[in-house]
Amino acid sequence: MGGRLPAHRHGRLMELGLAWGAAALGCLAMACVLAVAASRRASTMRTVAHVAHELRGALGAADLCLASMSRPGRELADPRSWARDIRLQLERATWAVEDLDRLRGSVMHVPAEPVELGALVQRRIQAWMRLAALSDVRLELDWRAGGTCVQGSARGLCQALDNLVSNAITHGRGDVLVRAVLRSGVVRIEIDDGGPGPSAGSVRRRASRLAPHGHGLTIARRAIDRCGGRLHAGHGGVMVTLPVRSSVADRTAPSAA
Repeated sequence: MGGRLPAHRHGRLMELGLAWGAAALGCLAMACVLAVAASRRASTMRTVAHVAHELRGALGAADLCLASMSRPGRELADPRSWARDIRLQLERATWAVEDLDRLRGSVMHVPAEPVELGALVQRRIQAWMRLAALSDVRLELDWRAGGTCVQGSARGLCQALDNLVSNAITHGRGDVLVRAVLRSGVVRIEIDDGGPGPSAGSVRRRASRLAPHGHGLTIARRAIDRCGGRLHAGHGGVMVTLPVRSSVADRTAPSAA
């Protein structure tokens, strides 16, 4: 009764065992392929959601400028400045389209480069000042970080600043102050909008591709992370810290206050 199995039955069991093992490995491999495909699809959908957010923001701001310029009975004191502001928003829309091109691999990754942060911040803030005024918000810049350079992507830093300032104008509780100081080789930029500011969790959390809000913070955080910096929840708004590449102390510090 307890004797050994006949050779043909033993061989049959071995075949069944190998077949089940092969099937299990095949299922596992297929699960891995599907998981990778789902991950790539989710990443693609997040990129598309971010691009849609950037296009809506840029084209909406440009439309606001055009509507204000064409208001009956209004004379523009400096039409060239308004044209520069519209061009800045169209540039932002172009960057969003280029992000879509990256999904096809037709645009190479933007390399890191030395960026003069003071000039970049001043240029973007000056453009947003007129847009803020159209929303009855006063936007000011208090720059005390000198001629500071950081290593990163100028485009990425522009996208980060645009989203953070736009959020402050749209969701804040009053006027917006952007101030910057340089301490121990790190430039700290605070954007204070008088509101409670985002929570620490929402600053670090990745926005869902289906969520109507949160994409601006995610875009800003990712751009700042790529520059070796960090986005923090601050008192009354948000704070950005960036390691400094160099600083020219005797250069006139830009200020639009």
